[in-house]
Order: sequence, then structure tokens, then C-alpha cells
Amino acid sequence: MAAALLVTVATQKPQVVEVPVERIVEVPASASGTMQPSYVAMLRDSSGSVVFIAYAARDSNELWFKKVSMDEPGEGKHYHLWGLTMAPGDRPRSLGMIPPGEKATVKLPVSADEMLAGFPVLALSVETQPAPRGEPSGSLIAKGDCKQFW
Repeated sequence: MAAALLVTVATQKPQVVEVPVERIVEVPASASGTMQPSYVAMLRDSSGSVVFIAYAARDSNELWFKKVSMDEPGEGKHYHLWGLTMAPGDRPRSLGMIPPGEKATVKLPVSADEMLAGFPVLALSVETQPAPRGEPSGSLIAKGDCKQFW
């Protein structure tokens, strides 16, 4: 009987058993070993839908945009970005024109930390070039909290 069992075991095909394997995923980090400090804003229209996402590394002079769900503003017009301090009596401060396209970059005159730290809210308007009087010519069409991510 032992011989028959040995023959049966020896002639069977081996079974493949899948074993789950854990993967370690490394998140890019700054030289200090932590996530890169950044500013992030999700700009929402009046219905609450996210229409633009803005991102800037704290020490960068570039503010990156991804258009989520807005059409181009039309011939001779563009989206204009504004910083809002939310202090009573303060006017929006122009942060520049957002170039057309699904993804865009706005060059800041200084680092994002210097430029965005004073603006808890970012907003958009539709303007002709350049924004008349240095302030929005109409209503703000989208806005969102500008969060520090560090």
C-alpha cells in the first residue's frame, strides 16, 4: 500500500498555488526624507463642482493647473487667477493669466511660499487681455481654499 501511495504521489502533476505578495511603494521625498511641502487648491464653480486643480511646490516659482471640467472661455478671453486674503476691504490680487489647455503653468515672480502664503483662497474670473484695472471685471466664476500641504 505504501508503494502504491508513493507511485500515486510521484506521478501527479504539481499544483500551482498563488501566494499574495506585498509590495513596498516608495513615495518621492525631498532631501530631508519627507514629502515635498506644497500648496494645493481645488477651485469649484457655483454648483460646487471642481473645475480646476492648482498645485505648487513650496519652493517653486511655478503654479501648475489641471482643468477638470470647464470649456475655454471664448475668443479674446482667458481665465485669470486671483489671490484672496479674505480680510474685510481687501481686493483680489492678480496672480496671472492661465494659459489655454487642459494643463497649464503660471510663472510666479517669487516662490510659491512667498506668493501664496498670504492667500487662503484662490479664485478665477474670465477677462479680456489684460485684466482691466488690475481687478476682476465681473464676478468670480470659481474659487477654492489654498491649502498648505506640509
